[in-house]
Amino acid sequence: MDSSDHPQTTNSTESMSSDTADNSSMMALSKRDIFLSTYNRRQKFTFPDSIMHYIAKNPKNATVYQKMIKRCKYFFIKNPILVFSWLRYGQNGWETTVKDDWKSIDMNKLSSKLWITDGLMVYPEDVSNVASSIIPKIYRCDVKRLDLENQVISLNELIFLCSSVKELDLLRITVKNDDDTVVLFEEFVKQLPQLNRIK
Repeated sequence: MDSSDHPQTTNSTESMSSDTADNSSMMALSKRDIFLSTYNRRQKFTFPDSIMHYIAKNPKNATVYQKMIKRCKYFFIKNPILVFSWLRYGQNGWETTVKDDWKSIDMNKLSSKLWITDGLMVYPEDVSNVASSIIPKIYRCDVKRLDLENQVISLNELIFLCSSVKELDLLRITVKNDDDTVVLFEEFVKQLPQLNRIK
């Protein structure tokens, strides 16, 4: 064997072992860590930073937001939101639709805010504050259909969830004022003129 061939063999071996080390270190990183590691913080935009910050923090609607984050990671880094068309809580905990199939979500592991666009359904068997517990995680609730069952919820929380609702299904729901008094059904319905159907 020629001595000039030997360094090439050594280099390929060194390269292979460094590739293996890189792969094992990449496997140890979470998808979020990999995403953040590729984000270039020194991006140059045509608009001033203040305008870019405003655009990132105030997306017009969920479709626009999703287009923005597909084009540039800056928008997700500045305002991390996960857009769900449907979100439900039932026997299996929280779930959302992914390609027409329901997938479980561990809400405790989510650090991003939620933007729900089509429907929210809460059907717990024995937990009366599930709907209230999800509200702090919601960035915006544009649902057209809201189904609540076995819940105790404040009037303000319900109005927040119902801001765009057209169809509302309530079963064994108690709506309360801030002073813990029960809200009359008529009083609640008057505050939702956009409803097409209530059950």
